[in-house]
Amino acid sequence: MLELKPKAGNETSYSRQIVTVSKEHEGVEKVESYNSEGKVVKTQVRTEWKSFGVIYITTVFTYIDNRTGSKTIMRFLGCEVNKGIPDSAFTKRALMRGD
Repeated sequence: MLELKPKAGNETSYSRQIVTVSKEHEGVEKVESYNSEGKVVKTQVRTEWKSFGVIYITTVFTYIDNRTGSKTIMRFLGCEVNKGIPDSAFTKRALMRGD
């Protein structure tokens, strides 16, 4: 579990976030966002992990607004991994240019 706080001088609507990481899947399982009074105002839960080779990816994202109780559920339907894209495509310059 990680507790994240904004850097001084950064404006944000959250005073902190608690991130729960799965050791088994090596990825984020849950994110809780807190307001300045220390109450959870938004929660993101990631479930239904699927294996794509050696990579596990969650396929269901549930977003909850704890103030209203409303939920949004997103389902990840497909993925392709390790498509042979060279590392040079991920430099800051290449990403800015859209190469």
